[in-house]
Amino acid sequence: MNGKRQLVQRLTTVGLIAGIQARKNDAWIRMTTLFGPLVHKWIHRTGLQSADVADISQEVFQAAVESIDRYKHSPEKHGSFTGWLFGITRNKIRDFFNQTKNEPLKVDSRILENCWDPKSIVEDEVPESSIQNAVVGRAHSAAKRIRGNCELHVWQSFWRVVVNGESAVAVSKDLELTPEAVRQACHRTVRRIQDELSKLEKEFETPDTFADALD
Repeated sequence: MNGKRQLVQRLTTVGLIAGIQARKNDAWIRMTTLFGPLVHKWIHRTGLQSADVADISQEVFQAAVESIDRYKHSPEKHGSFTGWLFGITRNKIRDFFNQTKNEPLKVDSRILENCWDPKSIVEDEVPESSIQNAVVGRAHSAAKRIRGNCELHVWQSFWRVVVNGESAVAVSKDLELTPEAVRQACHRTVRRIQDELSKLEKEFETPDTFADALD
């Protein structure tokens, strides 16, 4: 039984979605921290390199934030949040190959078929609340570390460009920085978030560590 998939299902709560819709910092970081490993896994199944996986993953969450206001936590309208996120991921992967026009995708057809089939990914068993609490707690800690260790202008650059979708030029004028400095601040912050994603993923892949988190 895959613990990570179970974790994601339980975390599709109205509170988390409402927090993202309200552009609350912790809610957005919780989404990227908690759902990042799953999105990475979907993209990685296509056989892409790690750098491309990271870039597409960032685009997925940017698109999710931009369209979150249209999402309603209603299975009748949009299905599960995970399924909705899967649809965005699938579209971003398609966009990548349409834009790059690289060599044909060299990946086992069964793996590709599994990647495209949301039923094989999103219909998982809901875990116990203790598991949910453990992961949410770790995500909050990660969010606090990232934000607490960022200088104010770095965090503002990241939040306004990556989350709010403002241009680096406009933000640079407000913060009295160069556009390049704003872009570098965004890149550094995104990289730190990706590092936290990797740590959380590895942490909950290890049975002993996973069990310790529940104590």
